[in-house]
Amino acid sequence: MTWVPGVRGVLFDVDGTLLENDRPIPGAPAALDRLRARGIPFRLTTNTSRRPRSAIASVLRRGGFSVEDREVLAPCVLARRHILESSRTRAGFLLPGAALLALHKNRVWDNGVDGIVLDAGPFVAALEYAAEVTAELVGKPARPFFDLALADIGLPAAEVMVVGDDLEADCGGGAAAGCRTALVLSGRTRREDVEISLLRTDLVRESVASLLE
Repeated sequence: MTWVPGVRGVLFDVDGTLLENDRPIPGAPAALDRLRARGIPFRLTTNTSRRPRSAIASVLRRGGFSVEDREVLAPCVLARRHILESSRTRAGFLLPGAALLALHKNRVWDNGVDGIVLDAGPFVAALEYAAEVTAELVGKPARPFFDLALADIGLPAAEVMVVGDDLEADCGGGAAAGCRTALVLSGRTRREDVEISLLRTDLVRESVASLLE
């Protein structure tokens, strides 16, 4: 990549980075096309749990993105792998000794209809309290999620750039995994948020389109 020496692959967030209420952010489809033309691999990472990754890929394709289903990575992929590898494949809701997996713990989200509404995080917190356990997080910013993405893209963390609109989930999680990070201001984070945050990123850009300029 031209913006940071040594970066050979990219992990893009979806909502707020490539899409806004399921509509493409201006210039984002062309930016991914330019990466593919250069032979630079990328994956699209999301904490979305309300639809399968095939549906997410379909929304992206309708928006002009040339992506395949396999290039979308969601927490459900990691959760399924984790459950199958644990040999504990039966659900035991709130039973003593049962583990609690959380796809993510996002507090709120903008559903594009009602505005800001509760996300999964408050409900996970309620289950943690009721069951007296701490949930194992498998979505962003958890390290296992980024390890899965890095294994899927086939590159070491130091050669991968994480691009997203969320300082904590995208940039904080990516940095903790050893990746470079780029924050885009096309989603939930504003420039004033960056100025008061303790988290630092390699780059701050207005959008994915300006990231490649």
